[in-house]
This record gives sequence, C-alpha cells and structure tokens, in this order.
Amino acid sequence: MTIKKVKIIDVFIIFSLCFLFHFIYQKFPNIFTSLFFPVNESIWEHMKLFLTPYLLITLIDYNTFKIFKINNNNLLLSTVVSILFSIIFYLTLYIPINNTFTESMFINISLMFITISLSQLISYWLLTKEKLIINKTSPYVIVLILLLFSYLTYKPIHNNLFYDKTNNKYGINIYL
Repeated sequence: MTIKKVKIIDVFIIFSLCFLFHFIYQKFPNIFTSLFFPVNESIWEHMKLFLTPYLLITLIDYNTFKIFKINNNNLLLSTVVSILFSIIFYLTLYIPINNTFTESMFINISLMFITISLSQLISYWLLTKEKLIINKTSPYVIVLILLLFSYLTYKPIHNNLFYDKTNNKYGINIYL
C-alpha cells in the first residue's frame, strides 16, 4: 500500500460518503447531526459534504498509514487544504453554472467528483512533501471551520448561498 493508492481509494470513499451523509440529518434530526450534516437544501449546507467526509477519511488515513507503516507528512494540513480547496473550487464553478443553466443533478454530482479528485491530488502532494511547520496550526483551523459551519447552520446569512429554495428557508429552522 502506498500514499498514492490510499488517495485513489479515498476519492471513491469520500464520494460515496457524500451520498450517505446527505440524508443523515433527515433520518436523525438532532443538534449533533445538524453540526456535521446538511440540514437543508441550500448550497452552503451542502458544503458540509466536503467537511464531514474529509474529516472521517483523515481518521481512516491516519490508521491506514499506521497499519501499513506508510511514511507521510502533513496529514492535518492536507485535510485543511482539501476542505478549503473543495469548498472554494466547487462554489467557483457551481454558482455560475447554476445561474446560467437550470439545475442539473448530473452536473452537480460530476462537479463534486471532479472536486474530490482534485482535492485528493493536492492532499497526495502535501503528504509527500517534507513536514511543514504550518501543519502544527491545522487542528486549530479545523476547529475554526467546524465552529464557522456550526454558527452558520443556526445563524445563516440571508443571501442565495444560504437560501433553501426547496423549503423556502434559511438555516435549520429559519423560514422566510
């Protein structure tokens, strides 16, 4: 097993987890699931699908690297960069495409797969680099990202990014 193989497998695991995690809050609505899984159909809430699977895959990778004695560096940094890259890259492409064409599940899912694949390529690159000092700050950045997502679930900004067109609401229980 190599880092490259792990990252290729990660693409498919993350992609599969996105489908599973999309419905967790609907099946188990509570405070815990609201923090980690989408609570509505807004674009922003769907960005949790780049957060939670990536955090879970980091734990899996950590254990995989230990079991197979795979040398790696910057695991937490690669997670932070993957999460931030995925959100920015996806939104940068999704918003103009969605505003130009009618919403297409095929386009959304394809874009998600491309985004996950690119993020894991970046993750691979970071894992094979020498240990970077910034890696030590990564746990704090992960906590900040989690806090930001949690806050915006309950106190969303009132713009299109946070608006759930399906249910005409913002955030978890904020209706128009």
